[in-house]
Amino acid sequence: MPEAQIRAARPGTSVVIVTHDHALDFLLAAEALARTDLAYIGMIGSATKRAQFERFAASRGSTPPA
Repeated sequence: MPEAQIRAARPGTSVVIVTHDHALDFLLAAEALARTDLAYIGMIGSATKRAQFERFAASRGSTPPA
């Protein structure tokens, strides 16, 4: 499972999320953002996807970084 790869990543790893599925992107981003030891977390997307992600994060009590 892709989220297991994020959990198993070494500290200092960079994570770039590029899938075809917004729900999967959000799941992976939540896993990555739960860690405090990653060097970089990025995701490709549109303004619409960003707005959806911000709503998704807010519904889970999180604020995505700028």
